[in-house]
Amino acid sequence: MIPIINRVFAMRSYQKSSIIVFLCYVFFSLLSQPSFAEPKINGIAVHQELGQSVFIGALFSELLSDDAGALLRNQSPMRMELKIVAPEGISARRFGRLWIEGLAVNNSSDTLLAQAENTVMFDALFNGFLLQGDHLVIASIPGKGVDVWLNQSLLGNISSNQFFSMLLSTWIGNVPLSSDFRAQLLKVGDIDSALRAQFDDIAPSVNRIAEIREANQSSSEVSSIAA
Repeated sequence: MIPIINRVFAMRSYQKSSIIVFLCYVFFSLLSQPSFAEPKINGIAVHQELGQSVFIGALFSELLSDDAGALLRNQSPMRMELKIVAPEGISARRFGRLWIEGLAVNNSSDTLLAQAENTVMFDALFNGFLLQGDHLVIASIPGKGVDVWLNQSLLGNISSNQFFSMLLSTWIGNVPLSSDFRAQLLKVGDIDSALRAQFDDIAPSVNRIAEIREANQSSSEVSSIAA
C-alpha cells in the first residue's frame, strides 16, 4: 500500500513540476515578445507566385490611410508583419531577392546608395529557410530605427527610420509586389473578416520559436567572439 501511495505522490510531484516549467516558459515567452503600442491595422494582403500563396502581409500604423504617399512619409510608429503560408516555406536567398528587387525599383539611386550598408545588414539577418507559420515583424520606432523580429526573437536593429519607408515601398510603392497586394494594404482598416481570422490564426510552433531563439543566440555569441 505504501509503495502505491509513494508512487501517487511522486506522480503528483512530477505533474506539478511540469506545470511550473510550462508556466515559466509561457511567462518568459511573453516577456521576450516585442512590445508595441496597441496597433491599428491598415490592411492585410496575400502575396502569390504562380498562383500559390507565399505569405500574408499586414500593415499596422497609427495613421490609417489609403494614401500610399502619406504612409510612406509617416513618422509615427509603424510595422509590417509577414506570415509564411507556403507549405514548402521560402529560402532566405529567395526571400532576400524579393526585398532587394523591390527596393531597387521603388527607390532612387541616391537613396539606394545611402542605404546600401543597411540593405546588406537587413539581408544578412535571414539564413536557411523561413518555414510555414514563421512570423516576421519589421517595426519602425521613431528615433530608434527599425527592429526586425522573427518568431519573437530580435534578429537585429537598423538605426535608420528611413530604411523602414524603403522596405514599405516594396509593398505600397509605385512598383509593388502586385497591384492587388498594394490595394489590400490600403484598406484603411476595412479588412475581410475571413482573411483577418486566417492571419491571426497563423503562428509558429513552440519548437520553432525555440529553434530560432537558439540559432539567434548562437549567432550573437559568434559575433561577440569575432568582435
